[in-house]
Amino acid sequence: MTRLPGFVLLAALASCSGSMTSPSTPPPAPAPPVTVGIEPLLAPNGSDTKSFGMVVGNVSQSPVDLTFPSSCQLVPHIVDNAGREVTPIGGGQACATVITHLSLPVSTSVLLTVIVVAGDAPVNTLLVVPPGDYMIYTSLEDDKYQLKSGRLSFTVR
Repeated sequence: MTRLPGFVLLAALASCSGSMTSPSTPPPAPAPPVTVGIEPLLAPNGSDTKSFGMVVGNVSQSPVDLTFPSSCQLVPHIVDNAGREVTPIGGGQACATVITHLSLPVSTSVLLTVIVVAGDAPVNTLLVVPPGDYMIYTSLEDDKYQLKSGRLSFTVR
């Protein structure tokens, strides 16, 4: 029977320890160069009308070009308190099926206004929902960046 010297065994173990791998965490994805948000605006025509500004802004140090699969670049979404999507009466916003573009110079933003009212019949250019409590958010439907804003609570009567 042949015995290996102890240092050969230690050398073999030492060489194995360098080849062991541990799971690595991939680096975080770079932040998108744009932000999207929604903010309340002063309500026209009384307190039962809610007005919101949907905002997309360039937060990078370079101009940003966005491409959209339709004429709707920022899309408003209304959800009930359970988080279910609410379709406005009459179907809501109509989008033309045409590719559109938006160029944002450095440190600029674009604001689009959406007005929500309570009712039971569609009203041109407004989002009509039954009276109640809701939340609204907006989404950016760019080919590269699909972003959603935070939600704002509101009530229409």
